[in-house]
Amino acid sequence: MTKTIKDYEAERAARVTTEILGRLTRPVKFVDAKNGAKMAYVNIAHNNSETKKTDFLLMSLFISAEKVGGSLEKFYAGLEKGQLVSVEYKANEKNGVTYNNIYSLFPRQAKAKAAAKA
Repeated sequence: MTKTIKDYEAERAARVTTEILGRLTRPVKFVDAKNGAKMAYVNIAHNNSETKKTDFLLMSLFISAEKVGGSLEKFYAGLEKGQLVSVEYKANEKNGVTYNNIYSLFPRQAKAKAAAKA
């Protein structure tokens, strides 16, 4: 069975996540965490169509100790500043601070016409 856009929207609603399209504003930063794990920090610039402004979001991804040095870390390390990505994330608030936790991230290709202008 082929999934439709409504199916994907329903899945995101059930997970209480948000999906955006944006560009990396700097390379991914890795920080050591407890027990050999790592945190990957991703900075995204997103054009907010509702406010007509650019939102700058700091997002994070936990990489367990078993996956450190593996393909997930290598994928994030290969992302470059200015790269177009779609990100599904969940905003969690704790002690008045909002944390944007990455659920999924996919690199995207800019359309040929837009890429020719760049």
